[in-house]
Amino acid sequence: MTLFPIGQLLISVGVTKLISTEEIAQYLSRHTNGDWGNIDPEVGEENNVVAQQKHGTILSSYTLAKQGQEIWLHTDFESNATTVLLPNEYCAIGSDE
Repeated sequence: MTLFPIGQLLISVGVTKLISTEEIAQYLSRHTNGDWGNIDPEVGEENNVVAQQKHGTILSSYTLAKQGQEIWLHTDFESNATTVLLPNEYCAIGSDE
């Protein structure tokens, strides 16, 4: 059983070019089961509280084994969505650029 729902799933173009949908599903499973990956312990503790309260945002970070590149999974309870993206794509979300 997962700790929280993913809501609407958004996957960036950069991520879809790097890994398969099966790999994305594996990272989503880790994310929703409380394995926050390469996150600072303090952020991990915040994630635990947010997951329990179902209010706020949760961030997980994983290094792709084959590519050596980092991906982020970001769940926002207010927008009821989880986004899978590359760190350099973060600023582009929600902007018109």
